[in-house]
Formats: sequence, C-alpha cells, structure tokens
Amino acid sequence: MIRLLKSRRGQIRGIDFSLAMIIFVLTMTQTLLLTNIFIESSLSYQETSERQAEANSIANAIIHSSGSYLGSDWGIVPTPTLITSTWTFGLAGDQGALNSFKVGRLSSTSLSNFYLSYNDILTGSDYSRDFKLELINPVNVLITVSDDGAGTVTVQGNVTRDYELLSQVDVAIFVIEQTNFASQSNLVQTDTSGSFSVAFNPVNFATSDYFEVIAITKYSDSIQDSMRVLHTKSGGVTPSISRISIFDSQNTTFGYSVRVNITQNDVIPSNVNFLALYIGVNGETVKQNIDLPIASADNTWSSNMLIPQDGLVYFVSQEQTAGGDFVSSMVFPVALDGKNSDIVQPSTIIDANLTIVVKSIIIRGLIMDLRLTTWEQ
Repeated sequence: MIRLLKSRRGQIRGIDFSLAMIIFVLTMTQTLLLTNIFIESSLSYQETSERQAEANSIANAIIHSSGSYLGSDWGIVPTPTLITSTWTFGLAGDQGALNSFKVGRLSSTSLSNFYLSYNDILTGSDYSRDFKLELINPVNVLITVSDDGAGTVTVQGNVTRDYELLSQVDVAIFVIEQTNFASQSNLVQTDTSGSFSVAFNPVNFATSDYFEVIAITKYSDSIQDSMRVLHTKSGGVTPSISRISIFDSQNTTFGYSVRVNITQNDVIPSNVNFLALYIGVNGETVKQNIDLPIASADNTWSSNMLIPQDGLVYFVSQEQTAGGDFVSSMVFPVALDGKNSDIVQPSTIIDANLTIVVKSIIIRGLIMDLRLTTWEQ
C-alpha cells in the first residue's frame, strides 16, 4: 500500500513538471514573439522616420534654395551650358515664394534649349533618393469639348477640390479659332452639382480645322486652376506642336513685363499670333494680344508683354507656315500635374517604400501644393 502511494505521488509530480514546462515554453514563445514584433516595429518606424526625414530634406532644398550657377542665378542659363557646368538646382524666389520662371523651365512645353528634364536636374543636385515632383493647384478644373459640325462648339466640365464637386465657382472659358486666331470668351459658374456647360458659335467655324479651348477657374484670389484642350473638327487637320518659354520680369511704368519666346523647329512662319488669357481684377475675362514677335537668327520669336504681377495667365500662340500651323501654350505659373504639363520624374518608378511629402507653397501670389514622392535609388 505504501509503495503504491509513493508511485502515485511520483507520477503526479511528473505530470506537474510537464505542465509547468509546457506553460514555461508557451510563455517564452509568446515573449520572444512579442519581442521580435516590437523590435521589427521599432526598426520599421526608424526606417520610416529616416525616409521621411530624407524626403523632407529634399523638399526643403527644392523650396528654400534658389540654386546657383558659378555664383549667380541659373534661371536664364541655357540647359546645355548648365548640365556641363558646376551648378545647383533650387526653385526659391523672393519673399519665400517660388520663382515662376525657374518652375516654368520644368515644363515639357518649354523651349528645348531651356527645358530641364529629370536627368538634367540630377546634374545640379546630390539628393540621396530618386524622386517625383508635382506642383498641383488645390482646385481642379476639367473640361471636354465637342462640336455639332454645323457651327456650335460645346464646352462641358466641372470643378473639384479633394475630389469634391464645387458649386458656384467662376470659370472663364476661351475659344480660339484657327482662322484669324479670332476668339470668344464667356464667364460661367458651376451649378449646384459642380458642373457647367456653355455653347459657342465661332464666327469662322466653317473655315477652321481646329479650336483651342482654355478654361480658367478662380476659387479665390489665391487659388486658381486651368486646363487646355486642342479640339480638331471631324476631317480637320490637327496642327503641329511648338514650344514656348517665359523669361525675365520687371515692373514698368505700365505694369509687369515678361519676355515670351516661341519656336517651331526651324520652320519659318508667315504669321505669328499670340494671346495672354486671364481673369481680371473685377472677375472679367481678359484676352490680351502680344505685339508681333521679332524673329531671331535661330527662328525663335521674342517679344515683351505686360501681364498682371500675380495670378494665373495662360499663354497661347499660333504660327502659320506654308506646311501647316503650329500651336503652343503654357500656363503661368506652370502646374506640374500631368494635365497642364508633365510631372517631373524618371522613366522608371520603384513602387516600394515610397515616401510622400506635401508642402504648401506660394508662386505668383497663388497657393499650390508641392508633392514630392521619393524612393531608394
């Protein structure tokens, strides 16, 4: 009897020990698992913070540095000279705003001799990560254009902010005809659904193959957006695309002056037409003609033009040649939004560990969002 009890006691102690070991192993496993998760989370947070800090550093360098070329301003130095010299890239202008002329050089619509591509920018920077640079207006106007073939051009669209349709917002619509570069304009408002529709009856509808349609919306004095559509009639001839650049600025007795350069690949035009389009201080549509540009030896046409010192201006040109028309356009200040101009980015984007930084900036008195996306080189 005594031996039996002793045996049972030993068996109970063995079971207790086994249970204790199981509990111990489970506890240690959970502890190690939680520790690993904590370490991985800490490392991930540290890596994310480092990537965010690097992206912020690049964005601040772009926004707050004006850059330089041999100790002076790089803004008017031709691109072939810049990329073979010692220079630094930066877009800062006066009083904390971006320089609209330097930003304009990032537009793919710029003269090829002054256009700065992504790879060109890299020659003047030492950023630690690859990047995509966007410059976006807080509001977005979108338009579609159609014609009935009998004399009416219809423009429809909407205005949004953060994908929300906006009602009672002013939109200036400009329709420019091929023939005589004649133009019409109308100021409309978005309806309660955030949309608008307006019809035009161009004087030279029958003799025009195409129409340039520009929409400019004014949400407030400091928030604007624009969009251009080149609409070709059924059976019409679509014009070729030329380039345009905006340079220099100065306050004159009569207002604010810029120099406009256009070119069309060494094709000499018989006639050049040019317009600056914008919404005036009293909310009216303004169409301003430029003096006939002066041809230079490289078939670039240049002339000065008075425009408002602040706000959005859309430049449109038409060059008529024996071989057909060329047209060019540029919104000023340039929006690098994939709509008015290409986004600044490399040919390949690595879709992993992307870091996005958004900063509000001022350019020509307008608020815009600079969005910088970075990733490992």
